[in-house]
Amino acid sequence: MEIRYLEPGDEGQIREIYHKYFSNMEVPNFSSFSCVFVVADNNHIISVGGLKPLVEAVVLTDRSFSVRKRREALLNIHTALVYCARKLGFKRLHAFTFEESYTNHLIKRMKFELIKESNVLTLELEDG
Repeated sequence: MEIRYLEPGDEGQIREIYHKYFSNMEVPNFSSFSCVFVVADNNHIISVGGLKPLVEAVVLTDRSFSVRKRREALLNIHTALVYCARKLGFKRLHAFTFEESYTNHLIKRMKFELIKESNVLTLELEDG
């Protein structure tokens, strides 16, 4: 078994793996990922993986203001963050919410969608 960087000739095997086992999810575009590695055995790919750059919106709101002002502020922040994410070349903006009412607001008013695979996992990396 060997680990190596992704090579242009790997695309066919990757598509086979995708269509055979993962066709219920979006096709990953590994060419847009960072640090893409392939683990292969006798040139047969077992696994492929890389780091997909994501952008996450983090917003804090002072709840002492009226709902109207908070909604207006949120719309302004949202507009600015979407503009910046597009300008930086991101295709998606992520937001992780812990309040159902806020989640519903993002879906109804700001066109966010719930991720089909809702098991979001995070790993905190220690410095250095």
